[in-house]
Amino acid sequence: MFGSARRRPPKGPSNRQLANTLKAQGPREGWSKIISTYGPTFRLDASLVATCDPALAAKILYHRPHTTDRSRLHRSMATALPGLDGILFKDHDPWLQRIQTLMPALKRSKVIPYAAHIHTLAMHQVERGSGPDLAGVATALGQAVFLDHALGLVPKHPLGKALTQWLHRLETPQDRLDVPHVSLRRLARLPWYQRALKERFEQIEALVAAALPNAPEHCWGRLLHDKAGLDVTEVTTELTHIYWAYDAVHYIMTAVLYELGQRPKWRQALRQELNDALGQCPHPQREDKDKLPLCHAFLHEVQRRYPATMGVARKLGEDLSTDAFDLKAGTEMLLLLYPLHHDPERWPDPEDFNPRRWLDRPGDGRSAVAFAPFLHGPRRCIGRYLAELELMGCLNAFVRHVDLKVYNDDIPMTTDMIPRFAAPIPFQLKRLEPN
Repeated sequence: MFGSARRRPPKGPSNRQLANTLKAQGPREGWSKIISTYGPTFRLDASLVATCDPALAAKILYHRPHTTDRSRLHRSMATALPGLDGILFKDHDPWLQRIQTLMPALKRSKVIPYAAHIHTLAMHQVERGSGPDLAGVATALGQAVFLDHALGLVPKHPLGKALTQWLHRLETPQDRLDVPHVSLRRLARLPWYQRALKERFEQIEALVAAALPNAPEHCWGRLLHDKAGLDVTEVTTELTHIYWAYDAVHYIMTAVLYELGQRPKWRQALRQELNDALGQCPHPQREDKDKLPLCHAFLHEVQRRYPATMGVARKLGEDLSTDAFDLKAGTEMLLLLYPLHHDPERWPDPEDFNPRRWLDRPGDGRSAVAFAPFLHGPRRCIGRYLAELELMGCLNAFVRHVDLKVYNDDIPMTTDMIPRFAAPIPFQLKRLEPN
């Protein structure tokens, strides 16, 4: 309980002002201006508080009462958009049911043996040669990994195309809802947007229903159906939801390749480290981790520089006080990952891409609360180990077997809460002679 005078965070920009600032200046300069103007914690509306204060973020991420009930942002997305009402938007028993079913399959010990297959899939992308957009390479690799884990399907299965069509429709720029300000025009288009998503979801459901009986028992779809007792529609919803969430890995992988393609000195340094550490072994093993400090530093810096989401929503489960203000139970919070990862007090020259900053410190290079690519606490990302394995597998294949170049080093990001590169990234691959 608070005293007679509850201290409130300062009022921040309106949603429209936030959207206009980000649109005019881009995420990098826009967020910097917003934080310098309003401070690290501010009110976006009567019940939504945004913060990039690492100490406050840690209290919210790690303290279980603040992870129990999903936020209104999660609930509205799950309700409005067919295919999104899945595990990340669930709370209480439905969340526990799904997390307890899937978590054993996503443990590090279960994921590590998959490294050889990820290497094979990554090499398929290497062999395709140069192309018009790095995002297509990352998506193809990620989709192949997803289809295999979800239902034991090969990359060319029709479900892959159906998922791509659903996701492209979900992320149509003029319709998507993960924007700072939802205009009346966008709301007017919502019924049509929902119908289009529903039609694509029904196509996916038919393909899942056909594939599910023959899927291996360890696949996510079978686990959700057999162990969690979900019906085909519920399984399909979980798989589309996971695929949507997994698309964040595609974005980060695109960023890995984008940064590689701009930096010949880093390509050479990483190539030397991988060849020295692995010798004739085609891909890294678990025991090679300590031999690859440059590779891990490079991947950490990509994840710092390109967080998978601009912000993460939470709902306070009990009153929370800081030295500066008091927050009531039920307050909606938005943890701003992009400003958190670009705070100049914790990341000197934050806009510089500098993997060597990670070599000077043990662990993740900064306190955990200042670097949260997979979040922390009870609601941290359950797919972290698979994502890390995929990122390392992609890095290894594109460093050791080809020389990757991109010719545009100034491609902006979108201003959506779930960012993407705003333009295609043409690239060139030159095969390297075997060692």
